[in-house]
Amino acid sequence: MSSQISFVCLSCAQDLSSSDLMRQRLFLVCQIIRVGSMELKDGKKQTCGLRRPFGVAVMDITDIAHGKIDDEDKQHFIPFQQIAMETYIRQRQLIMSPRIPSRVIGENEPLTAVFNKVIATREVNHKGQGLFVTLKLLPGDLVQVRKDFPHFVDRSTVIVRKMGFPEIILPGNVRNDIYVTLLQGEFDRGKKKTPKNVEVILSIHDDEGNPMEKAIFPGAGYDGITEYKSVIYYQVKQPCWNETVKVTIPIEDVCRCHMRVMFRHRSSQESRDKSEKPFGMAFVKLMKGDGTTLKDGRHELIVYKVDVKKAEDAKVYLTLPTTWAEVAQIEKQTAKQFHHSGVIPVTKDSFQIATLTCSTKLTQNVDLLGLLNWRSNPEDLDQILQRLMEVEGGEIVKFLQDTLDALFNIMMETSEKDTYDTLVFDALVFIITLIGDIKFQHFNPVLETYISKHFSATLAYMKLTKVLNYYVGHAEEPTLSERLYAALKALKYLFRFIVQSRVLSFRFPENSEDPDAFFNSIRMLFLSFNTLMDRPLDEGVKIKGAILKYLPSIINDIQTVFDPVELSVLLAKFIESIPDLQFVRQKLGCMCKIIESDLFTQPDCRDVLLPLVNDQLSGQLDDHSSKPDYEACIQLLSTVLDTLDRKDVGPTRVHIQLIMERLLRRVNRTVISMDRSSPLIGHYLACMTAILKQMDDMHYTHYISTFKTRQDIIDFLMETFIMFKDLMGNVFPADWMVMNLVQMQVFLRAINQYSNVLNKLFLDQAHFELQLWNNYFHLTVAFLTHKTLQLESFSQEKRNKILNKYGDMRKTMGFRIRDMWYNIGPHKMKFIPSMVGPILEVTLVPEPELRKDTIPIFFDMMQCEHNFSAARTFETFENELITKLDQEVEGGRGDEQYKVLLEKILLEHCRRHRYLSQSGEELALLLSSLLENLLAYRTITLDESPEHRMSCTVNVL
Repeated sequence: MSSQISFVCLSCAQDLSSSDLMRQRLFLVCQIIRVGSMELKDGKKQTCGLRRPFGVAVMDITDIAHGKIDDEDKQHFIPFQQIAMETYIRQRQLIMSPRIPSRVIGENEPLTAVFNKVIATREVNHKGQGLFVTLKLLPGDLVQVRKDFPHFVDRSTVIVRKMGFPEIILPGNVRNDIYVTLLQGEFDRGKKKTPKNVEVILSIHDDEGNPMEKAIFPGAGYDGITEYKSVIYYQVKQPCWNETVKVTIPIEDVCRCHMRVMFRHRSSQESRDKSEKPFGMAFVKLMKGDGTTLKDGRHELIVYKVDVKKAEDAKVYLTLPTTWAEVAQIEKQTAKQFHHSGVIPVTKDSFQIATLTCSTKLTQNVDLLGLLNWRSNPEDLDQILQRLMEVEGGEIVKFLQDTLDALFNIMMETSEKDTYDTLVFDALVFIITLIGDIKFQHFNPVLETYISKHFSATLAYMKLTKVLNYYVGHAEEPTLSERLYAALKALKYLFRFIVQSRVLSFRFPENSEDPDAFFNSIRMLFLSFNTLMDRPLDEGVKIKGAILKYLPSIINDIQTVFDPVELSVLLAKFIESIPDLQFVRQKLGCMCKIIESDLFTQPDCRDVLLPLVNDQLSGQLDDHSSKPDYEACIQLLSTVLDTLDRKDVGPTRVHIQLIMERLLRRVNRTVISMDRSSPLIGHYLACMTAILKQMDDMHYTHYISTFKTRQDIIDFLMETFIMFKDLMGNVFPADWMVMNLVQMQVFLRAINQYSNVLNKLFLDQAHFELQLWNNYFHLTVAFLTHKTLQLESFSQEKRNKILNKYGDMRKTMGFRIRDMWYNIGPHKMKFIPSMVGPILEVTLVPEPELRKDTIPIFFDMMQCEHNFSAARTFETFENELITKLDQEVEGGRGDEQYKVLLEKILLEHCRRHRYLSQSGEELALLLSSLLENLLAYRTITLDESPEHRMSCTVNVL
């Protein structure tokens, strides 16, 4: 006979953490229970409805859990291993033996032992029998999974909760489940020749003995049942069940409920089975006398006899001990031995269960319970608060709101005395630190919600600031040093409580104290900080570092109840209280966080804070600074510039001017002196670019006016021109197009501004500076010919984007070069022939308008040399131009359009000149001919014909 059973089971296991999934080996285990008669055969008058072990199916799902296999359509076959098959066959072989009855031999292996063997050996004689399943790992929490995989997880999908809380407890994870596992037992056979067929019946009752309806859930997706009946192992003296059920009852009923376990022998014959009564009973209370829930773990229950009338009377048996551990404790306390033949006699049988409570409402911790019920024992508050700090974190976060309420109630209800303020403060710090742990980081929103919506202690700010001030003022005391360090780590949320308490006091002014007291306490706190920071370096290094790290975290909250400008002053004095060479990196990091706060977005506060920043950075980047912390400096400066570049921070002109005056030159010199391979040079260049970008025309004018002498201006411009030329395109990677273009755009504007300075201060005969002008011209030519700006090398789409956003910066610079050349007038001869080559480079840039505007400079050079030379020629210019033209064309520059335009423009200008018409025309035609031959030679170098190459070479010569 063969049969096929089809079923669909959709379930989703929730709360599995990465550590659960990444275990070395993971298995999906199916325990198959047969419901029917004792024996696996048809027969009349057999007892029916018995739960019997049938077999197991085990699959290794490690690769699926680790994400190595992800095929949602694949059907995995899990082979089925039947229990006690060999015993059954052997029984058939020995059926004639009078000692072996004609039924299934005792099953000495429980299902757990069978699947452990299968896991170990992986050998299953399944004979084609098994289960087909599909498996898929769905990452994310339940809400996310339902959103991302609606075709897998819908309303019909059974959600399987983890036995125990997940690694990270999510806010709103409300549970009230007690998991009970029937482990094993050992039962006396009594008058029988063979061991009993024991069935365990589990139920939940109240203290009156009434059963709690539908309180037991045998598995996920099941409806609740009132009684759970175990699997029956045939003729096994020490059955091992390992069956787990979930008990769920209303929170208010837990204190009066207990589990009752009944033991009954089941006969395979229906007539005999009807006469079988329970032979034993055990029970355990869900809540202990001190109000805590039954401890997690194993419990060895006392098995009582049931053949007396009082055995099922709850009022009688609830007065008796439930476990042998409880008996041992009673015997120890009373020094009397436990009587096994008391009101209800004790059997020789033994039975073990295991329990696991997963509840956000029930605690197993007596210390936490003591805090929650502190009003019952107010005289023990000292011990209660101290013990709280020894409670396991998972217990506290489950009762976070209740715990915080209890702490602040203690603080407020004992407000006339300061007895418990320090202990409450320490407990609060302990809880805040706990939530800062990565394991409970998801409870941060719960704490935030509590502070904003549930916290109601209007006077807590006075108590908390008083204790904090005391700790800071007595930081040198060894007993307080560690407490202060913990408080500083929790400073952010401590001040959230302080500020919220202060806000609440505004709403209820009748409950508030002197308003100046709060302000004075904040001032006193900063004064204590300043005194502490000013002490010798070896005193309280750890505490000082913590203050610098955590103090900025309170700024945004405290400024809502404290004058922002005064707070800025307090912070500035705090920074100034730190000796110059101490905690340099930590100090700059602290200032960076201050700048990131909301204070720096307010102009009045910037007026206070920016001079402080300038002083510190100026001191660090000073030429005589011993060991500047370049990384911390640039982090601070970039944060300042980012804020000033925002549109929502009010007027910034004055603040940009302050930075320009104090820091621009120092940043420039830092960039000049820094190794080009340094990972920080890009950051410094970006900051220098940002300063120049935010400067307007008046800033440039003002900055030049700050130099005391003309020589100072020359030195500044010289170092700036050399630096610009050196930095263009040599710091940021070539493919950082936007960054390079922004840098060039800012440099272009700065060069134009400095051009005005040259025209104004260094153009007349008395103050002309040849080297300065020479550096200027070489910079501008290098700018114009830089590869970043050569639009012809880009695609049309990219070219259009650049033109739309930045324009063609080459044309702007070319026109500036032209104007500046004509401006130098009588000084032009000083730049011939040195500037012939650079100007040629400019004219060779393939931009028609630029060529038209710069080629005339050649005629101006010819004219200039002709006028100033004794021989009235331009031979020097001519030789230099021909030499440089040869080099440039050989290097790949120049084209037919350039040849035509050069000839045309020179001829036009020369023919209009009285003295240069003939010699100029000859040069123009010579240059045109030379260009034609050079271009032909450049083209023919790729030709394979040696005759053609020789012909072109002769022409060029």
